[in-house]
Amino acid sequence: MPPPVVPLGDPLASSRHGDPLVYRVLGAVLHLDVLTGNDEARLAEANELLWNWFGSELKWAHTSFEEDAVPAEASLLDFVSYYPRTIDDPPPEGDAELTRIVAAASRHSHADFEVAMTAHVDQVSASPYYYRFWAEIPERVQNPIREPRAYSVLHFAVPQSWPIDDFEARVVAIASKLRVRWGTAGFTYAHCCRSSLRGFDAVAAHARRHVGYDVAEYVRCLESFYDELRTVSWLTFLGSEMQAKLRNAGRTIAPSELIEVGAAGDAVVVKAGTSPDGGDLNRLKYPRAYVEADELLRPIRAKTSRNLAFLGPWESHQIADWLRRFEFRVS
Repeated sequence: MPPPVVPLGDPLASSRHGDPLVYRVLGAVLHLDVLTGNDEARLAEANELLWNWFGSELKWAHTSFEEDAVPAEASLLDFVSYYPRTIDDPPPEGDAELTRIVAAASRHSHADFEVAMTAHVDQVSASPYYYRFWAEIPERVQNPIREPRAYSVLHFAVPQSWPIDDFEARVVAIASKLRVRWGTAGFTYAHCCRSSLRGFDAVAAHARRHVGYDVAEYVRCLESFYDELRTVSWLTFLGSEMQAKLRNAGRTIAPSELIEVGAAGDAVVVKAGTSPDGGDLNRLKYPRAYVEADELLRPIRAKTSRNLAFLGPWESHQIADWLRRFEFRVS
């Protein structure tokens, strides 16, 4: 069944020629446990749900193993589900397509692997329908006596006008298929697949004012964000290890007047309020439920900008301020 017709909304930023560069969206950013070959089936099931959701909208794909954009099609998601096996095992003999994945994930360099798709009619513009799988193997674990550790994110989005109950149900179903380390779902941004500084400038300005939006920065930050949350959001997912870290810090996840607690497979879902809330610092408006969720999860939420770099006009102290923004609320 094709997705319902919903307004796409206006882009947050456009190029000088009027091409959209970034949209405000409803999206999810799911940080996964270190990948193993056993994740192949899980990724395949999650991707099938995603493709059935809005795959018919996607038009162009950018990958780490193709120089140019190619038409978006479901078969590209096979590269994503197969990727965990390439970390330890060679591809089947004679399989040229999957051999390219191995080349893209070489242990001898800072390994980056990506499949990203967008719904815009041209190859470079942004769309609120967005899919991205990103994985990296940091350089400092690239040596012959240590096993490589592939850190990864599944990031997807739909227009901000999407029916919120349906969005929640679909995200929880997708997360339930995966070994989620932690993740968020709510208001965030969708860039064009080949992002521009103009778009990141717009996100930085918008996110500093509207604190309920997740900047969704994770490239080159995945190792740092493996044991610490980048942020809370409307939905915040905690896998079993992150739940244990929180318990060890003396915190118990429990519902309250503003917070609901649910499940997505082995993950706990902390729901902050009945719907996403962007907030607006110019009007001294902090989302109260987000503030409470942040206070609850603060022992495992990142607090410093050490080893972090965000694209766009972000100085180190501004990154730290954004991470801690719910601590600085106006009473």
